[in-house]
Amino acid sequence: WGLDVVIAASQKSFLLPPGLAFITVSERAWKAHAEATCPRFNWDLTQAKDFGAKSQTPWTPPISLFFGLQEAFRILRAEGIEAMHQRHEALMKGTRAGVRALGLELLVENEAHASRAVTAVKVPAGMKPGDIRSPMNKSFGIDLAGGQADLKDSIFRIGHLGYQDATDILGCFGALELVLTKAGLKVELGSSVRAVQQAFLEAGVI
Repeated sequence: WGLDVVIAASQKSFLLPPGLAFITVSERAWKAHAEATCPRFNWDLTQAKDFGAKSQTPWTPPISLFFGLQEAFRILRAEGIEAMHQRHEALMKGTRAGVRALGLELLVENEAHASRAVTAVKVPAGMKPGDIRSPMNKSFGIDLAGGQADLKDSIFRIGHLGYQDATDILGCFGALELVLTKAGLKVELGSSVRAVQQAFLEAGVI
């Protein structure tokens, strides 16, 4: 890629909560680091490198996440990288189809620009994100993310990253139909679930 420093995190496709970071550093970056005069408050690559050479960490690590990472790698190896990419692609397509079937507006209309990790949905007029998120959680145990910054009052987000499969998305839309209906929106029950099912069939989920 021609990159000197690449950073990933445990919550990004590794089926884990936040808490671990993965960093690769090129020789050129190590030289720049050695000459850098910036103060280090929380993280020093030199310390990490020195301790890593001894199979140690500079500070107490989140041990439970290391065990989780070991299991995540086992799952990913069993599924295969290409199959994992295809699963995320299918979940994204199913989610977007379900949103459209409900008559809701996607934040990103162009699928070529859409995330394979999460789908942002505009809240219907006259509603707030909490009007949807709260009953989804309280009645069905489904957590929908809210928006951030300027979008915090105008969208909610459906995640389909990591340890998710077709059943999660189908269940989400079945619940979402009920929540929107109870909130007074005109929803044809089963419409979004059918749209998700059709998208999954076309994507070859089964």
